[in-house]
Formats: sequence, structure tokens, C-alpha cells
Amino acid sequence: MPKDEKFKDTHFKAVTDTAKDVRDEAKDTFNSVKRSIKNPNIKQDTKKTTKHLSSLFIDPIDAFEGIANAKRNGSLKIALFVLIFWTVISFVSKVGSTQWAWNTAFVDVLGAIGSLVKPFCSIIVLSIITYIYESKEAKSLSKTITNITFAQFPLILGYLFKMIDLFSSTSHFVTDPVLNFATVISFIYTYLAVRSLLKSKEEKDSIKTYALIQLSYCGILILLGFLHLGLYLL
Repeated sequence: MPKDEKFKDTHFKAVTDTAKDVRDEAKDTFNSVKRSIKNPNIKQDTKKTTKHLSSLFIDPIDAFEGIANAKRNGSLKIALFVLIFWTVISFVSKVGSTQWAWNTAFVDVLGAIGSLVKPFCSIIVLSIITYIYESKEAKSLSKTITNITFAQFPLILGYLFKMIDLFSSTSHFVTDPVLNFATVISFIYTYLAVRSLLKSKEEKDSIKTYALIQLSYCGILILLGFLHLGLYLL
């Protein structure tokens, strides 16, 4: 067999195996989500959520490492609560800031629907990309989704603070810098979350891998932009 064909077969097999691995992990993660939302205890879940999210600001490295190294992902339900909270903020902000009119109604409705799916899509896409780059002994899509979701919490708080703009025309002078700062913190947190999932890689290698993950994510965003879907999905 010629070298080119052998390389193509090897590459195709690697891509196929990765796709199958991601599919199986996605199925397991979906089942984990279903199990985690059964028989909710609002008081206990709220207490656990508050405790875990506060730990992100006290010792974020330990918080992300704790999830990555845990035998069982008990924080998946909390991550789901955070994601739903983000979705509500995204939807209310979009609907509240939209100047509804008949001539733009279709675009406005698409934007409102997009605000509901955007947080989920961005987390899932970034998590799958990260999962592909993870070391074999650390691979777990549910833990990846959990860590990536928690890393966005400062950004979510920034969007929550940004909602003040719905009631004031001049508040953006304050809310914009706060949101920018929250974005930077979340970017750093995302790196810490990714690094905890890469396991044995050195700091220099972790930074390179994180750069590749972000470039891959931006590449997908650009591709969706050409399809006019980027504004609605990521």
C-alpha cells in the first residue's frame, strides 16, 4: 500500500474512533444528566451550589482539580443549574433590549431563540473540543462540561450586572468595563479548567493545547459565521 493511502487510512480511522468515542461519552453524559435531575432537593442543591461556586473565587485551581480528579462527577447537577441560570439571563437580556418591530420581527425572533440555545451550544462545542485534546486517563465528557461551565461563572455574573443597561441608558459606562473584566477572568478560569483535564502536561504544553482549543473554537465560530449561524449558536 502506498504511503499516502496508508496515511489516509490511519487518519480516517483516528477520526472515526474519536467520533465514536465522543458519541459514546455524549450518551453517557446525557444519562448522567437525567439521573442527576431526578428527585431534586431544592434546599440541599442550593446549599451545595452556593458552596461550590464560592470555592471558585477562594481557590479556583483546587475547585477545578477536584472535579477533574473525582471518581464520580457529583457536580454535574450544579453545572446544569449554572447553565440554566445563564440561559435565563441571556434570554431576558435579549428580549429586554430588542426594539420589536414588524419589519425586523423574523430576525428578532431568531435572536430570541438563539439566546436560549447559545449558552448550551457554546459550552458543548468548547467541551467536545477540549475532550478531544484531553489525555487518555482524564477523558470524561461530563467532567469536561462541568469544569468548562463553572469557568464561565464570572462571565455569567458580568452578564447579570450588564442587565442594568435595560433600565438605564448611561449605565454602560460602568457595566461594559465590569463585563470586560469578567470576560478576562473567565478566560483564565477556562484555562485552569482545561489544564486540570490535561493531567500530565507541563505548563508550556498546557498553554499550547489551550491555544489550539481556542483556535479550533474560533474556527468553528467563523465557519458558522459564513453560514449566518454564528450569532445564534455560539
